[in-house]
Amino acid sequence: MLKRILPALLSAAIALCALTSCGENVSQADTKQTAAQTASSVSATASASAKTAPETTTTTTTTTTTTTTAAPLPAIAHTSAHALYCVEDDRVLLANSLDKRISIASTTKMLTASLALKYLSPDTVITVGTEVYMTKPDSTVAGLMPGQRLTLQQLLYALLLPSGNDAAYVVAVNTARKADPANSVTDAQAVSTFTSMMNTFAQQLGMTSSRFANPEGWDDANHYSTLSDMLKLTKYALSQPALAKVMSTQSITVQLLSGEYALWKNTNLLLDPSSMFYLPGTIGAKTGTTPNAGCCLISAVKKNGKTYICAVMGCYTDADRYTASRALLQTLA
Repeated sequence: MLKRILPALLSAAIALCALTSCGENVSQADTKQTAAQTASSVSATASASAKTAPETTTTTTTTTTTTTTAAPLPAIAHTSAHALYCVEDDRVLLANSLDKRISIASTTKMLTASLALKYLSPDTVITVGTEVYMTKPDSTVAGLMPGQRLTLQQLLYALLLPSGNDAAYVVAVNTARKADPANSVTDAQAVSTFTSMMNTFAQQLGMTSSRFANPEGWDDANHYSTLSDMLKLTKYALSQPALAKVMSTQSITVQLLSGEYALWKNTNLLLDPSSMFYLPGTIGAKTGTTPNAGCCLISAVKKNGKTYICAVMGCYTDADRYTASRALLQTLA
């Protein structure tokens, strides 16, 4: 009897042991599967977090910009650099790439005109010479011809309203010869002297990051500035009565001293009541356009008893420079 019972008990013990061992293995397998599922879930969560992290960062950055900026940044057309500056407060209100080296096109002519007024009075009589033939092809011109006689004031209208490159060379040659009357120089030599004078004068104005290679603003590797420097130049130009008067003029018909009549219109459409870009309160400044500089506009506006200078450089189109300028100016209270 005992012999029959012992094998049965032994078989039951072995079965129970096998069942217990199998149960532990299942438990470990379940644990491993659960761990794998958890790891997979964490990995998926981490992956999802990684994907959403840039979006979260962008939102944070946007919030920071909005809360730390005095006025919400306007949505404006593309610019390589732009700024809004209050003259009376001597304060930059908004800016992008303020100290970036940029091409400045015909906004250069504010320096050309400012320098001329240091050596010549507005009523100085000037005779147009062969220097007008130094004007490069495809330039904007005022239509000046050798032998014509006009005052410097009239010449500044020709320089700054239609942005005449021919006028820039007349200004340059006559200013250089006035500054050094003892030497007889060619037109090219006079222009070279004038550009040296431009660089010296720019330094005197605090334009320490600028260099000038010609009087009209033609693209050149050695002709550049920064928006910070151009704000200084514009502020100075606006402080010169003869120059401020010219820059604020939308159009003018003049009779030259030699008898010819000329009609010159300002390229700054913010001044033109017939333009869709017209902006009341605009008091002048200068446009500029070249392949390297793009479409540029430095404008000056009077609002609430203060003068504001708005600069947009490197716009893609003519319209962009006006929409960008208006967007910046609309941030003013």
